[in-house]
Amino acid sequence: MAWSESESFWSRRGWGRPWTPAMADQGSLDSTTKPPTAAIQAYHQQPGEVVIQAKAPRAALVGKQSQIGTIGATAAKATAAFTGSQLDANIDKTAAALPADVVGCWVTLIGGGGGGGTGSAGIFGNRGGGGGGGGGGIVYRLWIPAGHMGATYSVTRGLKGASQTSGTASTFTSGGISMTANGGAKGTNGSNGGAGVGGTGGTATVVGATAVTAAGKNGGAGSNGTGNATAGQATQAPGGGAGGGGGGGRDAFAVNRYRGGAGGDAPGAPGGAGGTTSSAEGKDGTNNPGSLGGGGGGGSVLSGGVSGRHGGTGGSSGSGGGGGGGGDNAGAGGAGADGWTAIEWVWGEGLPLTLPFTLS
Repeated sequence: MAWSESESFWSRRGWGRPWTPAMADQGSLDSTTKPPTAAIQAYHQQPGEVVIQAKAPRAALVGKQSQIGTIGATAAKATAAFTGSQLDANIDKTAAALPADVVGCWVTLIGGGGGGGTGSAGIFGNRGGGGGGGGGGIVYRLWIPAGHMGATYSVTRGLKGASQTSGTASTFTSGGISMTANGGAKGTNGSNGGAGVGGTGGTATVVGATAVTAAGKNGGAGSNGTGNATAGQATQAPGGGAGGGGGGGRDAFAVNRYRGGAGGDAPGAPGGAGGTTSSAEGKDGTNNPGSLGGGGGGGSVLSGGVSGRHGGTGGSSGSGGGGGGGGDNAGAGGAGADGWTAIEWVWGEGLPLTLPFTLS
């Protein structure tokens, strides 16, 4: 068929000229390139259809075909940016602007665990152990629609208490919403003939919404020099941070030595063992970041009654530290565990704008 006939044949149907090897030097096609593919044709569709129809560019094609891949990638990123989520864990903010176009956020707060008290020190007398630290309070995961927040928000992560120090609160505020998970209280120090008192667990409060909250658990009491210390309180959902175990001690003549109490258990995170006369240091609680850890075990006193040993540290998040053992020399209380803040920002359609959020 002559070219004029072919041209007429194709042009009458609005298809333009057919491709031939002679056209290899025209534009971006070479002699090995096949006729236009569906991927090239898709470039002429609506922009929203490019991502679905466009195929990966072929090595032999350049120009508009390669632009299809660029357009597709850009569209995919835009889609992800508006239908995804972002977790801000343990990031303090002060009067920060809400992220653009969010529909809301999930908030979880755990207060810091309290530190254990120090054991009593002295050559004579019954030497008591320090009390275990209390666990931090908790605000369980709560959905807050953006429409119920202000233009800014603030977040503070609660921190652990060192020996003889209480934990601090984790907080979230925005507009009329105020959420607080208080830290656990410190255990008190042991004394001559007196047991250290376990710290109380931190409370939790929410203003402007209805949420599931729980107080932390109490630390165990130390030995009074005539008996073993008690264990920290365990926790289970719904419950706050576990308590630390009380510290052990010894009697006036160091004839009898008394064990430290075990740290309280949390789901999936056992508390640390209390110290004994053969292994006097309190053991650390098990870490469980983002959830509740095990409490630290209370320290005891070594054989001979000379050295009271330190309490174990609380496992993250939010558990109390163990009390120190009493003896000729005092054992220090173990530190509590840091609290936890989790703010999960959410973008997208079809997400809850009111539930499970409830105005109080």
